[in-house]
Amino acid sequence: MEGKPPSARELDKKGILYKLVSHLNSAHTAEEAAREIGLRLGQIVKSLLVEGHRHPPILVLVPGDKKIHFGKLGKILGDKSVFLCSPERTLEVTGYPVGIVTPFGLKTQLPIIIEEIVLEKDEVAVSSGTWGFEIVLSVNELKKATEAKIALFTK
Repeated sequence: MEGKPPSARELDKKGILYKLVSHLNSAHTAEEAAREIGLRLGQIVKSLLVEGHRHPPILVLVPGDKKIHFGKLGKILGDKSVFLCSPERTLEVTGYPVGIVTPFGLKTQLPIIIEEIVLEKDEVAVSSGTWGFEIVLSVNELKKATEAKIALFTK
């Protein structure tokens, strides 16, 4: 279908079941996205690009009500210094500006790690990569679509 975000087109190609939910206001935070689409903050999944001094960029999926524990993530990645990428680096690597990064339709294929707590939810929302739209799907469909590693790395 013409006009769909690239993320939704990728999900269509993979046969992933999802809902593309629009909202009137641009949601610039997980809190705003939750309010706009009527989900709890923990059901909003943030897509954050991180890298280390010895580790290339990786996308991590984190519940909206949690923060990355960089020490834990560093141990998982085998790098003592892990950090969020700058907005410029995020756009360069993912093709999306900070605030609407999605694990789907990425400019560069990236390894993805999902915080294990995300899997406690039945349904979650991720950015569509387009302002004003969120992708709502089951955690099973999210796992299937991303082929992500699962780990505990939040505070």
